[in-house]
Amino acid sequence: MTLKRVKRQNTRLRFERWTANPTCKANVAAVVHNVSMTSVARHENPAIHVKELSQLARERGIVFEESILRDGAKRLLAELRHVGAIPMEVRVEFVDFRIKSTGSSPRDFDAAHAASMNWLLDIASRESGFYLVAGLAIRIPRGVMLPEASLILDVLLVDAREPKRHLIVGEVKSYSDRGGYTKAASLATARAQAGLYVHALNLVVEELAIVDVCDVSNRGFLVLTKPGRNFPTVRWNEDFQWQAERARRGFELLEQSALDLNGDFAFDEDLPDQQLLDLILHAETDFGDACIGFCERAPTCQRLSLLADDGAFLGDEMKRFLNGVPLSRAEEILNGSRPKSGLERDLADRINASSPPAPSSDSESA
Repeated sequence: MTLKRVKRQNTRLRFERWTANPTCKANVAAVVHNVSMTSVARHENPAIHVKELSQLARERGIVFEESILRDGAKRLLAELRHVGAIPMEVRVEFVDFRIKSTGSSPRDFDAAHAASMNWLLDIASRESGFYLVAGLAIRIPRGVMLPEASLILDVLLVDAREPKRHLIVGEVKSYSDRGGYTKAASLATARAQAGLYVHALNLVVEELAIVDVCDVSNRGFLVLTKPGRNFPTVRWNEDFQWQAERARRGFELLEQSALDLNGDFAFDEDLPDQQLLDLILHAETDFGDACIGFCERAPTCQRLSLLADDGAFLGDEMKRFLNGVPLSRAEEILNGSRPKSGLERDLADRINASSPPAPSSDSESA
């Protein structure tokens, strides 16, 4: 048996997975140990149908990013100038740290990370102007996320016109920008990812001791596609401040969740596959509405919720309404059974308060 390990560069994906359900210990275990929940679900039930991101969608994202960064990022730079992010008369240098993008590019993450850090350390001495950086590879100092937090930024715009350089985060997505009709959930996801990069960059700038020569802006930009065309459109001056704060707090909570989960095991990156599988399968779960949209084990956990009589399989609102009272017991109370505890009396009061009034004698006679 072999468990699929998630690439460490997918720190962003792991973090977003944790935020989707931070109270599920099985989810926390998978995130902390870089384990694909798809792999766990298939070991648990080989017949399960797992919906995964289509190959076409992945390839479209790759093709779009390559197209806007081709020829020194010609397409993207033209759009950045068009929205006023870069003045027309100012010089721009394109810096490419993307792995294997050209014959001279870094061959792996370690090489990309070393080149990226050297570039940042030398940022104060760089010529005045703008720099568009693709594929900046960073590692968040150990202790923020386990076992390692590595990120590759889509694009970073550096305003170097002043002695203090300004780092401006950009997030690239291949879905269409439809103005006021762009799907709100898609925009929220893109902004959350950009906020994560803002927080991570702040940590790296502090670790490199270059806070006196550069800062990370809370405002950045999203790069989407023009409807029906594979050309970029830029949403400039997006505010990522609260998304960055969400990431900061989230990392703290994730770290504590990892420590609470299984002590020293949380720091062991080389647990055998069978031990990892047992750890995740036997960890406590917390099924909710969000699980259906992101977790491959959702069908199993929904069935366990049904067996546990907790009402969660009927949705988050029902679980909150029951407040710990078993669903079968709530049904008995609804049918006239006398409450036996404070929780049951509270539930009975809320059931009565939400019930429609009994018809009056006048309405009955009518």
